[in-house]
Amino acid sequence: IKNECPLYIPQKVCWCLAVAAQLALCLYHRVKGYTRPGTNPESDPAAAVAYNHSIVGNWLAKLEEYRSAALDLKGLTVLELGPGPDPGAGMLFLASGAAHYSAIDVNQLFQQAGDSFYSAMIESLKGRVSSDVLMALKDDVAAFRMGKTSKIEYSCEPNFDLSVIGSPRFDLVVSQAAFEHFCDPATTIAQLSELVRPGGLAAIQIDLMTHTPRLRDWDPLSIYRVPNWIYRAASYPGVPNRIRPEQYKEMFESAGWKDLQIYATKRVCEEYLDCCRAALAADFRGSEYDMSTLSMYLCAVRS
Repeated sequence: IKNECPLYIPQKVCWCLAVAAQLALCLYHRVKGYTRPGTNPESDPAAAVAYNHSIVGNWLAKLEEYRSAALDLKGLTVLELGPGPDPGAGMLFLASGAAHYSAIDVNQLFQQAGDSFYSAMIESLKGRVSSDVLMALKDDVAAFRMGKTSKIEYSCEPNFDLSVIGSPRFDLVVSQAAFEHFCDPATTIAQLSELVRPGGLAAIQIDLMTHTPRLRDWDPLSIYRVPNWIYRAASYPGVPNRIRPEQYKEMFESAGWKDLQIYATKRVCEEYLDCCRAALAADFRGSEYDMSTLSMYLCAVRS
C-alpha cells in the first residue's frame, strides 16, 4: 500500500512534530475528556448505518477467510468490545440470527443514538430479512431503549473490568479499532478468555498507526518516534498503547487462544520504513517487531 508520508521531510522535523502532537493531544484530552471518534449516529444516521454494515461485513468476511467457511450466526451469543456510539452492529447480528448481543465500553456513548439512527438502521434491513425478524428486532430495540430485558445489553465500565459481565457465555467476540486504546490489553484479554466458551471465535480489528489527523497521513508511525518517558508522561485516556502485532499474538496465546492468525490490511512502503526506522524510539528500532503493519485483523479460537 502506497505510503503518503513525504520522505523529504527531515527526520528531526518529524520527531518534533510527533512530540508536539503527543503533548497537544495530552492537554486536549485531559481538559476535554475522551470520546471515541467516528460518525455521529444522530447528526448523520445514513453514514452511521453504512459504517455498521461495513464493519460487520468485514468481520464476517475475515472470519470466513480464517475458517475457510462462512460463519452461521444462528443462535450465537456475541460480545463487542468498545462499540462506540450505537448498537448498530448488534442489530445486524440479531437480524442475522444471533441469539444475544452484549457490548461494553469505557465511555457512555450509546446515548448519542436517537430515533433517526434506529429508524435508518431498521430501514436498511427491509428486504434483507423477513418481516417477523424485523418486528422482533424492533421489539428488542424498544425494550433496550426503555431499560427492559432485551437481546441487546450494554455496560459502561470506566475501568473496563470485563468480569462484571459474568460467566462464560459468548460464542463470538468482535472489536473495531478499540484494542489500541486499552491501557492494559493483557488483563483485558485474560478476562475475555473467561467469558468466551471453548471453541468460541474472535475477530478483532486493530489500528496500529498514529490517530492524529494529517500527521496520520504524513507520518503514520509518528507515535513510535516519541521516547517512552515522554509518551508515559503525556498519556491520556484512550491514548494509543503502541502494542505491536507480535505482542497481541503472545497475549492471546498466553490467555488460552489457539490457531491465531494476523491479517495485515495496511502497510507502509519499505522506503518510508527504511527512512524513519533509526528515528523511532529505542523499543521500536530493531527487528523484534514488524513495524510495517499499520492496520490488522486478529482471528483466533478459544481453547
